[in-house]
Amino acid sequence: MKLRIGSFIALQVAGLIVSCALSTTPALALDGDSQAATRSLDRMDKPSLNGGTKLSKDAESSEYGRLMQLGIDEGLHLGAELIAGTKDGVQLHESLGFASASPARPWTKDGLVDMASVTKVMATSTAVLICRERGLLDTNAPISHYLPECNPEAGAVSLAQLATHCGGFDNGKRFFREYFGKEIREAICKEKPLRKPDTKFEYACVDMMLLGLAVEAVSGRKLDEFCLNEIYRPLKMPDTSFGPLDRRDGRLVKMATVAPGLISDEIARYANSSIGNAGLFSSAPDIARFCRMILNGGELDGVRILSQDSLGLFMKRLNPEPLPARSFGWDMGQDRRPDCMSDRSILHSGWTGQTVFIDPENGIFVAVLTNRMGDHAKAMENRRQIANAAAKAVIARASRQ
Repeated sequence: MKLRIGSFIALQVAGLIVSCALSTTPALALDGDSQAATRSLDRMDKPSLNGGTKLSKDAESSEYGRLMQLGIDEGLHLGAELIAGTKDGVQLHESLGFASASPARPWTKDGLVDMASVTKVMATSTAVLICRERGLLDTNAPISHYLPECNPEAGAVSLAQLATHCGGFDNGKRFFREYFGKEIREAICKEKPLRKPDTKFEYACVDMMLLGLAVEAVSGRKLDEFCLNEIYRPLKMPDTSFGPLDRRDGRLVKMATVAPGLISDEIARYANSSIGNAGLFSSAPDIARFCRMILNGGELDGVRILSQDSLGLFMKRLNPEPLPARSFGWDMGQDRRPDCMSDRSILHSGWTGQTVFIDPENGIFVAVLTNRMGDHAKAMENRRQIANAAAKAVIARASRQ
């Protein structure tokens, strides 16, 4: 049954009205077209603020500090947080600017950030590989094996092809405009690919939605419950969970398109339940622990999350050339990784302004978190440059020890 979405939008807008009234950064209309939303975001007036969190003395004279400030000066974000280190611990942790404009609130080092599409790797892909280790999922098996209700034309697409965004689906996101809650989940399974698998790369959120549904089908648990108990609690990541969060939490970083605590991604918000493409919130210290787990071969502080075998699917290309290089869920593209990082590096970005980089060869990680306001491509390049400078600093520090 199609949703009469007027009443639901009213509920969503109720959360936005307060934000609009309090902020000089207006909330966007509910629009499923990310490109249209980006154009609206880019046209917004950028608030002029004084003060905010300052960099440490060491960072003030650093290249990564200069680039963090440049992003603010150019209107790409109001604030930024950088965390970087090795498998053994955090080497750099800086925050700068504002977590929100009105009321003006400095960005602290424990801010809660909407991770947007970084959910795909910090939650869904990791959950799939945990299920694989337990014999519940085979990454080479067709999705229909676990979701028999899938469209027959999609049934032959494998879990690995979904994880590399080479399953033949597009990123049209048509279903969210007409459905809500459980009906969205049913509509996801009715989606059909537009082309044969492994013939073209197209980043499509439906790929990860299907993988999230597969985790739920074989585990008997909702995706958020599975990730909380199998990843975040064991890793001692207390700040990491699926939204929405209590908007009264003063640690929430205000994203430009929604009130604090609401999920910025429309489909993840309308689904009214955890879903595989977006919706995760986290903090820089938690992200650091997740990255360190990967750099330590799938375990941290004596707690194993992934086996070396499963971790290998994160670290190697799984789709055919000449398509853009992807591992299981992660981006391996040379043009998007920091210059000083190795060919084995993996990364993932989120539309709200987050990027996580992990380089197993150099044994380092970098996460750059922002509340993006400006051009998507320019903001992503700014984060890449910040990460490059931070990675160089961590590598140099390690070489002196």
